Amino acid sequence: MSSKLFLSIMPLFMLLSFLFVGSVGASSTMWSQTYGPVEGISVVQTTDGGYTIAGIRGDYISGGYTNATCVLIKTDCDGNIQWNKTIIDNPSPNTLFVNTTEGGYALAVGVIVSWRTGVWFAKIDANGNQQWNRTYQEPGYYALVTQLVHTNDRGYVLVGSVWGDEWTSGKGYKAWVVKIDSSGNVQWQRTYENFSSLDNRFAYRVSAGSIVEDVDGGYIFTCWVRSDIALLIKLDQDGNVQWEKKIEGDAIGFRSIIRENNGGFVLTGTMNRLPYVVKTDSLGNLEWNRTYENLYSFHSAIQSKDGGYLFAGTTYYGNVSSLVKTDSLGNIEWNATYSGLGQAGISSVLQADDRGYVFTGWTCPYNSSERNIWLVKTDEYGIIPEFTSWAPLLIMLVTVMAVAVIYRRSLSKPNRGRRGQ
Repeated sequence: MSSKLFLSIMPLFMLLSFLFVGSVGASSTMWSQTYGPVEGISVVQTTDGGYTIAGIRGDYISGGYTNATCVLIKTDCDGNIQWNKTIIDNPSPNTLFVNTTEGGYALAVGVIVSWRTGVWFAKIDANGNQQWNRTYQEPGYYALVTQLVHTNDRGYVLVGSVWGDEWTSGKGYKAWVVKIDSSGNVQWQRTYENFSSLDNRFAYRVSAGSIVEDVDGGYIFTCWVRSDIALLIKLDQDGNVQWEKKIEGDAIGFRSIIRENNGGFVLTGTMNRLPYVVKTDSLGNLEWNRTYENLYSFHSAIQSKDGGYLFAGTTYYGNVSSLVKTDSLGNIEWNATYSGLGQAGISSVLQADDRGYVFTGWTCPYNSSERNIWLVKTDEYGIIPEFTSWAPLLIMLVTVMAVAVIYRRSLSKPNRGRRGQ
């Protein structure tokens, strides 16, 4: 009887031992780090397997920053800081982006230029040292940049919006695209406000969202012109409009666009206060669309290595962030939520070389407004460590002791099967 009991317990012991080994192995590739007080805006993976975060440091008050500075933080593959650099003072929040370029970085930040907002653009080497900078502005207008893309010719393209003093009357907003060479010189810049798919007798507030380089060297960008109308615009290499597609829906707008390997596009945004994803072919024709319940919005999107998509956003349950993984048709495969120190937001996500995911954003306790950069490495299913590295060992030791006690007690019991013989 005792040997049977022992044999029945051994598989459980072996299973827990296996889980322990798996936990130790996983903990070396999954981690969560905070650095503060800074808010992470964008993250890229570097050639040495580490990561660089662009962020804003300052006092977060009532939805904005005071005494702000723009910073870069370089970490190793486990999220340990290798260096951090202050790049520029007084940046505009939510207008800061970084892309890896030939071992270095490109940075675009909203700034004040001659009493109007403009864009400060800098090339930075791999050690965080500034090589050169430029300032761009549409004369007579305020400007807001929403995305920076490193192009195949080693230059850059910026997309954003400009507006004049008449913006309070609902007029004056224009989409703005700037093409820059590898040295930061403007090759061309254009504004867009009149479109063939719209009734141009009316004034529209055209605000650009996101841009990608197309396979032919042209560009595709999104913009919204009214609460129920968004546009997908195709440009040639010189910024001339080749075609446009109108997308309609209640409270519609798109934050990001992905160009697929097959030439199609995936647009991510919101419609009717729900996350909304649209898939088109290479000419902008609709293939499928999806909305996702119980979520508030998607802030970042990437195509995963398996051909599906990963969306990062927030839920309806307060400041709780989420990752949503879908297949190539937008059907949810898994989703995960994260609260960090109590409250959290995700602003940028990428897929690492090992097929796991890395995201950055901010986190802070419920009773604090001091935000900290949050950098997280998950496995390919969005899982992060739930225990410290010594906790699985403690669980295993307790299990071994319990098995030993049970086995010893089984040996001390009389053999009831032989009574009465």
